Amino acid sequence: LRSAADEVRPLGLNFKANQQIVVDAKLDVLVFADMLSEPMAYFLGFGRLAPVQVCFWGNPVTTGRPTVDYFVSADRMEH
Repeated sequence: LRSAADEVRPLGLNFKANQQIVVDAKLDVLVFADMLSEPMAYFLGFGRLAPVQVCFWGNPVTTGRPTVDYFVSADRMEH
């Protein structure tokens, strides 16, 4: 994954610091692979950290949050 990325910014356990790291990255799109089962991602998902925010794969249902613009799924994930 690292070899396919332009840049990697590790996140720690400090919520405010992690928010700032993500905002400072000036992302066009922020993708949450799993927002509901990991506490840091869960709480980061309440903020608007990028203009477009998406969640998929690790989320069995939509988050229902206004800060998540798209929920990506597939037929084989739904059945």
